Amino acid sequence: MLAQMVGAAPQLVIDGTQFKYKGKKIFFSGMNLAWIDFNSDVGKDPLDENKWRKAVQDIRAAGGNSIRWWLFNNMSVSPVIDQSTHKVTGLPANTIKNMKKALDIAEEYGVMVSMCLFSHNLMESDQWGSYNEKIDITANKLLFSDNSAAQAFITNALNPVLEGIGNHPALMTWELFNEPEGMITGHGWTKEKISIESIVSFSEKLATAIHSKAPGTLVSTGIHCSSDLQYWKDKTWLDFLQLHFYPEHQNSDQNPFEHPFSFWSLTKPLIIGEFSAAGWNKETYPAYKVPTRTPQQLYKYAYDNGYAGALSWDYGGFNDDVAGNAVTHNYAAAKPGMEALAAYKEFIDIKDYTPETTSGNGVMQVTFSNVTAEATLEYANPTTNLTGKAAITFKARTVNSPAISFRLVVKSGSSWDWKDTDKKCDIPANGEWVTCTFDLSSSDYNSVNLSDVRSFLLQTFNNGYSGVVQFDDFKAGPSVITDFNTQYDVFSVAANMDGGDAITNIKTVYLGGTAPSSSSNGNSSSSSSSEDNTPILNSGLSTPSSQLITYYSLKGEPLGNAKPQKAGIYIVKQGHSVKKIAVR
Repeated sequence: MLAQMVGAAPQLVIDGTQFKYKGKKIFFSGMNLAWIDFNSDVGKDPLDENKWRKAVQDIRAAGGNSIRWWLFNNMSVSPVIDQSTHKVTGLPANTIKNMKKALDIAEEYGVMVSMCLFSHNLMESDQWGSYNEKIDITANKLLFSDNSAAQAFITNALNPVLEGIGNHPALMTWELFNEPEGMITGHGWTKEKISIESIVSFSEKLATAIHSKAPGTLVSTGIHCSSDLQYWKDKTWLDFLQLHFYPEHQNSDQNPFEHPFSFWSLTKPLIIGEFSAAGWNKETYPAYKVPTRTPQQLYKYAYDNGYAGALSWDYGGFNDDVAGNAVTHNYAAAKPGMEALAAYKEFIDIKDYTPETTSGNGVMQVTFSNVTAEATLEYANPTTNLTGKAAITFKARTVNSPAISFRLVVKSGSSWDWKDTDKKCDIPANGEWVTCTFDLSSSDYNSVNLSDVRSFLLQTFNNGYSGVVQFDDFKAGPSVITDFNTQYDVFSVAANMDGGDAITNIKTVYLGGTAPSSSSNGNSSSSSSSEDNTPILNSGLSTPSSQLITYYSLKGEPLGNAKPQKAGIYIVKQGHSVKKIAVR
C-alpha cells in the first residue's frame, strides 16, 4: 500500500521502491537506540532527554538522519493492564508526552524516528520487567488470541498515541514489531510461542488502525532475516519492510550486503534495519559466516544497491561474543560508516545542521520543584571498576537556593543489588562548593560488588524542597566517573521510583574557567565560588571581579568564552560589565 496524500499532506511518502521527503529522494542512514532504560522509555517516568538528545545529536553529527526506537516492547511497564481481565485500559502518564518529546528533539536536528511498538519479548515469560518482577505474559498472549483484547489495546493505547503524535514531521514509521518471527511455533526462540497466523492477524489489525486513524503515516515491520520475508512481502497493509542481518547467525544466501535490493523481488522499499555496527572480520574471527565488511562498506553498499536505508545496531553498544567480546558495536564503531555517505548528503540531509560547540568547565545543573518525601537521580552503567577505590566523591553547591542534603546509593551485580547509607552530605545555602565523600569501605557498602557496579543514585529527602543544585567531578578515588564536561553526560531521573516529577530539569551548564576547587574538611569541604565559574544566571552570588569574557544566550545560558558564530543576540559579561551584542 503506497502512502496516500490524505488529510494534512505527509512530508515523507513512498515512490515505487524508494522514499521521498518533500518531493526529493531520501535515504535513511542511522542507528538503533532500542532503549535508554529497558521497557521504561515511554512509561510513567519522564524521558531521559539528555541521553536521547545526545544520541540524536551524535547520529546527526556523523551525517545520519534516522534512529530506531522501541516503545511498548514486552508491555511490562506500558501500557496499563487490568490485572483481572488482562486487557489494556490506558497509558501511563508520560507515554505520549515522552514520544512527542523524543520526536520534537529529533526534528530539531533533522532526524526521523522508526517507532517500534512491540518486540518478540512479548513471549518471554521469564524476562524481567521492573526490578525484581518477572513479567506476566497473560495479557500479551491475549493480544493474539482474543479479538476483544486486541481491540482494547487499539482503543485504549494505540489510538490515543496516534491522536497525540499525529503526522509528526520526525515520524518515519510506526514499526509494528521487532523480529516477530522469534515467537513462531516451531521456528522461533522465545520461551513461549504462538502461530504465525495469529501474529500476522494481529499485525494487520494494528496496521489497519494506524492507516485509519493517522492517514498518510507509514507502517512497517522489522524482520529477523531474509528467509522470513515470505511472511510479509505480499502484505498490502505494510508500506515498506525492514530487514535484519547478523553474520554470526546468517549465511551469504541471507546476506543483504552480498545481494542488491532487486535480488529480493520486492515491490516496496526495504531498509536494512539492524546489522552489526562495527562490521565483521572473518579472517580474524572465522566463526562469522560471511566475508569481511567494514562499516564504511556496509553503509555504502546499502546506498549503492537500491536499499532505502541502513540502521546499525546499537548506539549504546554491545560486545560481540563471536569475537570473544573483543569487538564493541556502538556509535564510535558505526560513525565512520555514516560518514562514508558524505558525498550523498543531498539525499540524506533533512535540514541544515551546525554542530554545537562548548567550552569551559561543565557541571550538572538540577532543578527541583516541591520535593514530596524524596527525589532520586541515577547514573547508570558507569564504565569503571571500583575495585581498590576507597571512596566516592563529588562536588556540589546550591544556586540561589536553600540548603539540601543527599545520600549515595550504589547498585551492583547482575541483580542490581541496592546498598545505601544513613549518612548524608549537606549542601549549604550560601552557594559555596562542598566536596561530598562516601566511604566505600564502611559497613554500609561492604557487600557492594565493586568489580560490577551497575549504577549510582543520589537521593534527597528534603520534603518540600525547591531550588537549583550544581554538581561536578563525580569520582571513585582518583578515577573520574564523570566530570560533566561532555554535554548531556549527566544523571537522569531514576526510573520506577517515587518523587521523579519533582526533578524538573537536568542539564549540562558550562562555567567559565576551570573546575571548582575545595579543601578537605572531614566528609565535606567548601570554597567560595569565583566569577570565572559562575554563570550569568547565577549572578546573585557574591563573586570577585574578573576580566574573562563569557558569552550567554538571552536566557542566561553559558555559551563559553569564544564569540558565537551563529547570528543572533547574545549577552557578554566581562568583570562587572554586562551588555548585549548582535552577531550577524
